[in-house]
Amino acid sequence: MILNLLVILSSLVLASFANMLIYRLPRSLSIIKPRSFCIDCKKSLSPTQLIPLFGFLYSKGKCLFCSNSIPLRYLLVELIVPLGLFGIFHVYGLSFYSLKLSVFFYLSTILFFTDLDTQILPNSMTYLLTSLGLLFFMIEGHAVMSVI
Repeated sequence: MILNLLVILSSLVLASFANMLIYRLPRSLSIIKPRSFCIDCKKSLSPTQLIPLFGFLYSKGKCLFCSNSIPLRYLLVELIVPLGLFGIFHVYGLSFYSLKLSVFFYLSTILFFTDLDTQILPNSMTYLLTSLGLLFFMIEGHAVMSVI
């Protein structure tokens, strides 16, 4: 039970981080500063607005400063990532296979929504996904196949 809760809470944090990456990577913005902000009025979000899922529902899908709509993508990512990661954990438990699937699910979700928003696949994410694929293949003892 506690492990399930830990998986859900950590995946909500990862989903929020994914949303930040989806917005900032294709625009070549820093992922460190500034803190999260409204994409329209550029005002920093309050701590309440930063809580995954709750922040979107609390603000009723609108910026609390300028009242512009928050893209539905933010809510979708914050639903899809935890559901997917919890589903992987639920089916495969704590295992290397579960870790591998979770990493690829997470990074693929970021790439999918980045592409959907901007028609850009950031090289940093594409290279990371490719490198991790090769690394996982090598760890599993398929060094020749990973080179091919």
